[in-house]
Amino acid sequence: MSLEKIVSRLVDKVEHRFYGKCRGIVVDNADPEQLGRLKLKVPSILGNDIVTGWAAPCVPYGGEMNQGVLFIPEVNAGVWVEFEEGDLEFPIWVGAFWSKPDGESELPKPNDADGTEQGSVQDPPTRKIIKTV
Repeated sequence: MSLEKIVSRLVDKVEHRFYGKCRGIVVDNADPEQLGRLKLKVPSILGNDIVTGWAAPCVPYGGEMNQGVLFIPEVNAGVWVEFEEGDLEFPIWVGAFWSKPDGESELPKPNDADGTEQGSVQDPPTRKIIKTV
């Protein structure tokens, strides 16, 4: 293969790939295979109307049967999205980000200076932590 052909293929590959993290919005979190996958909108790349296929989670621990850590974001939550080897056919969600809807931060409130805990009531109570042994 000639050098020109090699360079041409490389340029073609790079021009049609998307690397790095992008902001995404969760559209669907009810993965029928229960693998923690999400369907997302990624406006900066796909526009406001196109939804990805099922995006696989990238988690800090897992990969074996009955082990791992996974939190599923709610619909409309903001998540960071990447694409495996830059290929739009293989989306990966790699974490979430907080924003300020209605001007108020989504971050949990810090304790007061005197150490009094600032709590909040979750309504509806939909989160669970499950430990498998």
